Amino acid sequence: SRAYLKSNEEVGIIAGSSILLWETQRPKWLPIELEGYLSSTTHLGTEEKILDINEFPVGTNFSIRKIVFADLGGFNISLGRIGKNLLSGEETEFCQGLRSAGKHIYFAPDAKVQHRIPGNRVRAKTFLMRAYWQGISDAIISEKNFTPIKQKLLKEIVLLIYQIALDAIKALLNSFLLDFKKVFYHLFFLFERVGCLSEYSRNLLNSHSPGKEQQEFDDSLLTS
Repeated sequence: SRAYLKSNEEVGIIAGSSILLWETQRPKWLPIELEGYLSSTTHLGTEEKILDINEFPVGTNFSIRKIVFADLGGFNISLGRIGKNLLSGEETEFCQGLRSAGKHIYFAPDAKVQHRIPGNRVRAKTFLMRAYWQGISDAIISEKNFTPIKQKLLKEIVLLIYQIALDAIKALLNSFLLDFKKVFYHLFFLFERVGCLSEYSRNLLNSHSPGKEQQEFDDSLLTS
């Protein structure tokens, strides 16, 4: 990897594989398609390659060229875990900036790490909360590109309401079929879109202050 970086200056990041190491039994309700939200890289395949624009490394296993990191100003410290919230996406935003600067991300699957997954991270309620905050994080990142912002926010809000309704219908239909993995899959994205919707709505009302309101939502919606 070091030799590849030296000979290919257009590569700003080399990313490796992240293999999940379950500390408890893997939950039966968890679809494999959602393992990426636990930092698995199975979705990136097993071949060395330049990642395309819709592919991102996971923060558990990648190296950044020092000069590129400095030129881009490092990570956005307003993202990532802050207090009790579950904001994320600082690596994703950094990778977007890196690509905008004309650099590439190289995937070297033989550079492997094992990523421990404790049992408290794969409870259904915890995972759905992870989805909710993922939606908030995605909204914060995407809002930077909204021009004009109010018209774009309104359009995104209408689309999200439609997608949330569709996810709810799909989850309900699969519950009748007793396909609980698909039920959870659609519930996950329903919660993610609700998080995104809450952030867009707050921004539209000029009361952008992620943290307190989300925590109140956490406590009220997912209490057992």
